[in-house]
This record gives sequence, structure tokens and C-alpha cells, in this order.
Amino acid sequence: MTFNEILSYYQLHLFSEDGIALRKITPAYYDKESSKEVTINEHSLIFVKEGKMTIRIMGTTLQLTRNSYIDIIESELPWIQVSTSSDIQAYHLVLSKDFLFNLADNNKPPVPASYILEKRISPVFQVEDEYVGNIMRCLNDIEETLESTRNRFRKELLQNRTRIFLMEMGNLLFQAKEKSKSAENNRKRSLFIQFVHMLPEHVKTEHSVNYYATQLCVTPQYLGRIVQEYSGRTVYQRISETLLRNIIKLLKDTDLTIQEIADELHFSDQAVLSKMFKRYQGVSPLKYRSQNR
Repeated sequence: MTFNEILSYYQLHLFSEDGIALRKITPAYYDKESSKEVTINEHSLIFVKEGKMTIRIMGTTLQLTRNSYIDIIESELPWIQVSTSSDIQAYHLVLSKDFLFNLADNNKPPVPASYILEKRISPVFQVEDEYVGNIMRCLNDIEETLESTRNRFRKELLQNRTRIFLMEMGNLLFQAKEKSKSAENNRKRSLFIQFVHMLPEHVKTEHSVNYYATQLCVTPQYLGRIVQEYSGRTVYQRISETLLRNIIKLLKDTDLTIQEIADELHFSDQAVLSKMFKRYQGVSPLKYRSQNR
């Protein structure tokens, strides 16, 4: 369906010849619609305030629930409205190619390129309750302007208010990504702290990266990235450094032999311990003991 066909099929009165229309979907309105599934080929923005709506895009079925927003940017991706719930309250904003072209400023799209890419990958976005008021104000402003057929600046108002609506949604998407990023950073920091606290308790018996990753329910690779990010060292280096402190303490404070220290710290034999110790300290364990007593 093209823009004009949409106007005719749904008998819309909230529209402008410049290429923007608003379809308010309510139980009463939906009952009047044909049960035939109609393919829509125009840029569509839908906000479901209450209820549920099912649509299908290129064979993929999407469920829109309360406070769901979807921006179907590509007119080359036709979509079909399959069904709605009995309590549906939704807004469908239709923008023609000409209207979108006129929204552009110096040949730039009205929204950032990152927003366009994000909507192509994941068109559905869940709006948090605290931001619903902003969305409704934008939609109500567009509705009010569409009703003002005698307003001399109607075209310019529609363009500006549509830009504001798109910027508002772009801002919400940006905030959601920032919040997600912040939550991920908090999780990574928490995992790193847990790892650091685990080392002194477990390092005497556990020397493998896999052990600590398993205990923290992450992959060794993910743990490695976190430890590298927060300490600048690998997981193996952190394990080795903690083992080294234990070896030094036993060399200084006890008369245990090197083999007994290796047994105490669960090395396979004293040669493995000595090799690791010399790599970090530059001298053998026995020489270190004699120099520090």
C-alpha cells in the first residue's frame, strides 16, 4: 500500500497532503477495519500504549505489547498487521518518502545514522513508563497540528514536531544503550572484585584459569578480558603473582624444603615451582631464601 492507498483504505482524516498521516488504533476503530491482511509499504512508526499487536515483517512475526515502539524505516520492507487485542490503544504514524526527504537538513537524515542502523537490526524498543508522557505529548502535538487544517504554518509545524518526535525516540534509545553499558560495566567490576577476593582463598589448590571462570559462571575468555581491563594483567599473571607471594612468605617464615612448599601449594613438583619463581624473581627459591634471612 502506498501513502494515498493507506489514506483511502483506512479512511483517515488525520493526514496532510505533504505526506504524513496518523492512524489511531482503538478497539472500535479496529473492528471497522477489514480482516484482510494488508501490506504497507510506507515508513511506519507505531507506539502501543495499551494492549497487544502482532505484525509480520518479511516473514518475521513481532509481538508489540504495552509501551512498545517500532520504527519500520525501510519502505522496501513491507509489513502486515496481523491482529490486535481487544484493549488495543495504539498510534500509527505514516510518513511518505517525500515527507521524509523534506525532513532532511542539508541532505542529512532527521535522525543520527546510529539510530537508523539500530532500527534496521532491532526495530522494536520498549519505552519505560517514566518516558511515556514525553512520547504521548509528541504524538498529541502531531495530532493537534494535523487537525489544524487552517493553520498557515501547518506544514512547517508538522515537520518540526515530527523531528522532535524522532529526536525524542532517538534520545530514549541512546539512554537505554548508556544504561545497558553502565550495567555491564558494573557487572564487570563486580566480577573482577570477586575474582580478586577468590585468589588468596583458592590459589593454594587451584592454579588454572578455567577454575576461576567456572566459579564465576563466565568463560575463561570473558574473565580474561575483564581482568586485563581492570588490572592490565592476564588471569594467569594474577594467579602467578598470588602464588609468588605465598612462596615468598613460606621461604621467609618457615623452614619447609622447596619440595614441601611445592606440595603445600599443589605444584606438580619443585622444578615447576622453581622455574616459575625464577621467572618472576630472577633467582632460585633457595638463593632467595639465603639472601633474605
